[in-house]
Amino acid sequence: MDIQGRTIPVRRQYVRNPDCSLELTHSKTENSVRQVSIPQAAVELLIQEHEKHPDRMVNLYK
Repeated sequence: MDIQGRTIPVRRQYVRNPDCSLELTHSKTENSVRQVSIPQAAVELLIQEHEKHPDRMVNLYK
């Protein structure tokens, strides 16, 4: 997630299997890999949520 650029990378997708389970897979096409813009309010909420769980070592500031 790019906090300053307010974008989230989309590199994978969930696919529903015939048994209705979900599987995380790579995107089907190169055009499916993209950056999705998010509003500043969403960034602030994500930062607040991240601060609630310091034990999770995900770096939001990449």
